[in-house]
Amino acid sequence: MSDLSMKVFDNNAGLLDKYKEGSVVDIFEHYAEKGVHLKERVDSFFRMDIGTGYLFFSGFKETHDVFKRLIDNKVLKTITDDEEWDSKAPIRIVMGRETSKFTKEILLSIIKDDISTYDDETVELLEYLIKNNLIEFRVFLDRKFHVKIFSFYYQSSVFPDDLWAGSANFSKGGLTDNIELCIPMNVTGETRELFREWFDVLWRKANKDLNLLTIIKDVKESKYIYLHPMNFFTKLIHLLNKRYLLEDEVEGDENILLEFQNLSYYIVMERLQKYGGYILANSVGLGKSYVAGQAMKAYLKQNPDKKCLLIYPPRMKTEWNSYLEEFGISDKVDMISMGILQKPSYGEADEGIFDHRAYTDKYSLIVADEAHHYRNENNRRKNIVNLIKSNGKAEVLLLTATPVNLSSKDLFNLIDLFYQGENVTRFESQGIRELYDTTSRELKDSKYKFNKDLLEKIKRIEKELNLKITWRIVQDHFKEDLWKLSGVKSKYEEPDIREVSFTYPDEYKEKIFDNIVTFLKNLKYEPAKLWDGQGYKDDKNLQFWYKWQLYKRLESSLYAFYKSVYYLKIRFALYRESLEKGTWINGDNLDILPFELGKQEYHAIIDETRHRVIFDSFHEQDSSIQEQILFNHSNDLASIDEMLDTLKEVFGELEEIPYKDDNKIQNLKDILKNNLRDGKPTIVFSQYKDTIDYLYKSLNGDIEKIDYIHGSSDKSKDKLIDQFQKGDVDIILTTDILSEGVNIPRAVSIINFDLPYNPVLLVQRAGRALRITNPKKLLIYNFKPEAEIDKELALYDKLEVRLKTILDIVGLDFIVWLMDEKNIKEVHEEEKKQYLEKFGEYKERLATTDPDKLFSATLPDESKLDKVLRKAILRYHITEDVLEVINPEIKKPIYTVLNDEDDLFLIGKTGSRIKTINEIRESLKYVPEDARRLASADYSKIESQITSANAEIEKERTSSSLIGRKSKKLLNNIKEAKVKLESQDMCDCLDRVRELVEKQALLPDESGKVEKVVEHIISHPSIFKESVDDSIRNTEDWDDFTEISRKSLSVAGIELKAFIKYTGG
Repeated sequence: MSDLSMKVFDNNAGLLDKYKEGSVVDIFEHYAEKGVHLKERVDSFFRMDIGTGYLFFSGFKETHDVFKRLIDNKVLKTITDDEEWDSKAPIRIVMGRETSKFTKEILLSIIKDDISTYDDETVELLEYLIKNNLIEFRVFLDRKFHVKIFSFYYQSSVFPDDLWAGSANFSKGGLTDNIELCIPMNVTGETRELFREWFDVLWRKANKDLNLLTIIKDVKESKYIYLHPMNFFTKLIHLLNKRYLLEDEVEGDENILLEFQNLSYYIVMERLQKYGGYILANSVGLGKSYVAGQAMKAYLKQNPDKKCLLIYPPRMKTEWNSYLEEFGISDKVDMISMGILQKPSYGEADEGIFDHRAYTDKYSLIVADEAHHYRNENNRRKNIVNLIKSNGKAEVLLLTATPVNLSSKDLFNLIDLFYQGENVTRFESQGIRELYDTTSRELKDSKYKFNKDLLEKIKRIEKELNLKITWRIVQDHFKEDLWKLSGVKSKYEEPDIREVSFTYPDEYKEKIFDNIVTFLKNLKYEPAKLWDGQGYKDDKNLQFWYKWQLYKRLESSLYAFYKSVYYLKIRFALYRESLEKGTWINGDNLDILPFELGKQEYHAIIDETRHRVIFDSFHEQDSSIQEQILFNHSNDLASIDEMLDTLKEVFGELEEIPYKDDNKIQNLKDILKNNLRDGKPTIVFSQYKDTIDYLYKSLNGDIEKIDYIHGSSDKSKDKLIDQFQKGDVDIILTTDILSEGVNIPRAVSIINFDLPYNPVLLVQRAGRALRITNPKKLLIYNFKPEAEIDKELALYDKLEVRLKTILDIVGLDFIVWLMDEKNIKEVHEEEKKQYLEKFGEYKERLATTDPDKLFSATLPDESKLDKVLRKAILRYHITEDVLEVINPEIKKPIYTVLNDEDDLFLIGKTGSRIKTINEIRESLKYVPEDARRLASADYSKIESQITSANAEIEKERTSSSLIGRKSKKLLNNIKEAKVKLESQDMCDCLDRVRELVEKQALLPDESGKVEKVVEHIISHPSIFKESVDDSIRNTEDWDDFTEISRKSLSVAGIELKAFIKYTGG
């Protein structure tokens, strides 16, 4: 017999050496053994008193063997001679409620639920104990009941021989799972007699009308188990993995999230669950980081054996550390700086790499802040893809206010980060895999035509996988959030948008602007035809891109254009000398040039890698092409020299700043002086660092307390912002280096010295000053050239560039505006002129409209199922404690009945996926007991709807439209591989796998294994003596292949788990 005195009973918490700990079940096993040992005595008896909060039944399975042993050894005997015992049963159990919200009806529902999860043997045992008066249960309902006491009688019938008390309920968690403490009470005989008296009184006060045999009979005979709505919805939360719906509080009792952020959180969690990844794109200043923090907190609670991974921009480290501290999760979140991901990925270099393998299979959620930095192919993208792949079970949350820059491809490039592995199957189960694949293919096809249908597909994908709440949505639907933060009934005021039209003196117009289109048209840009290293390519689109960029610099500032042309001259002159002389010219042999070029200036102007490619590609060409290149290049240089002469004539030397009669600068100076006079701290944005340099040199001296920053200025953003916030600086001149990831709430005015075509960028710029904690009326100035100097449309016309190239530059928002506002159904090349005529109207809209109004943003929809579950959580007071009490297991389908128009809402599983049939209703109205019974028509309707749903699943799975290009290629390869095999068994194996591919029944990792084997068979050289059969048969790859071939060809049907019957509406 075990010695209980040498152990701590904490359910083997691992706090002490193994031999020093035990579980609470061990205590009961000890006394069962004692009862068996003493039963041979003539006067032997064995009794137990158990007082437990919550329910005994959830722990009955844990002690099944204890009770069975007592019965098998005839230890338990009915009581006939003890009136004070007040029961024939030797085991008395008083259950209570630790929450006042549990009525007797709810308690009985929980008992029924627990019993329904027992195996047949356990149910029979419980029924036997009750029928034979060996165990009796009563429920204490007068008050909350926190008692946890176990009394054992084996020598005295007057008082318990041993008493144990502590924190452990007689439940599954209390007996084995939770860290509890159950300790012996070493008290005197008088005290033990007093405890007997106390339990007797408790027993008499408890309610004994439980009808447990009726409940057991109902469970055994029923096909479906009726549960009280509280019990039912709690089990739904378990079944659907919706525990996150209770995550509305952080450390302490105060909710960190505002209501619109709570909405964002619920949507984010639901979509992560559905798709395995999601993009949170709420407008700048609306707290994406807080939503992500709450999501990480929920994932850590749901997956205690995993951590979360946060990838952050370097400048945001301090802020993120603060957020994680606020949510109390800093020790459970690993952080990686985005800067580290710029290193070469594993396998691409011998040293100085980012090795993703150190992070394998550690995380349940990966959060990437400013995720737009991962749109394009570079080291950062390769490394984050490797991180995601090495954590195949982790879900991915991308944070960015700009998921789309100019092209819809930007959005798809982000989604592709998590559209891999098992998530492909999730997309399919949610019915958007085919939509996503076909839309993605259309966008990647160079010949695609943008039409209304394609736009609607993009919008649907964006709606499903991208959440954007704007300031306008917050103002229209969440006013109280603004009031809560500001302390007054403030509101989001629409900014005061002022267009600033500018022009230049006639001399500028005649000599520069009237000639700019001809100048750009005549440039051949020969180096651009060589620098991809793939021969000599006359890529009109690439040439147009560089010419358009040069034009936009002129629109931005005279200096930016002048400097760009000057740099272009040096670059082209160096290329010509290098190509003509056949000598590679770099920073070490600049003295051979016929003009002066310092080493520092050389490195500022020349991209040596590109220069090398141009040099090598040129010398690979035929002499005739080389002559043509040099001829065109010399003509370009002549044109550039002519333009530089004109610029020098009009403006003087490049660095003689400011240029005379620069009206645009004067307009800016006047605005800044007015802002300073009115106490309006200001941020001036430009897309070009040369423009920022020009502005600072032109304004410094005339404007006080002004400073600047851009990517090459070698200045600290944090220091400059701190100076601005303190009032040491009143005017900041900046590129978009300050348009994201920083807060500058002191700013009252934003000036866009040049206008980007992406409205999101305008929102981001304004968002630096506008935070949810600091609502205000912004003053925004947008500079726009007057028509006489706006030559962009003329440039498009003269260069005869394709419409698609123009639209790629102007961006998706212009296309959406054309189709939504101008009712254009499809974009056609032949109608280019018509669209470009509307482009001027679009630019006017950008210059005069509140940035938030540039989007047709609407309040996003939370899943209706989540909405109803949240209502049920509030209605039935479902808490974390209640979730712990309610057994998540569902052995027989469960149901509840609510008052609404007659209908059924069914939830089932097919494989590991949840499938719902019909729509859940918002009603939570309870129905009387006589309305809860199921009629025969209900059974028929349930079976009919499941049969129909199964047929639909089969149809979807076998539909040829679901067999994409990759699957078709694999089918062709299987056919080719089969011809090379000799063994009939191996051929049969290939046939079975072919059927699985046709039915789309393979998981992504299974498809990969199949592809590997098939490619091995096809590529096996016929000259080898060893047959292809022998080369593959004994490999692990073939073992995997044969295992996959045994997979069932039938599509898993729906296993009904739960349903709601609506009646009486």
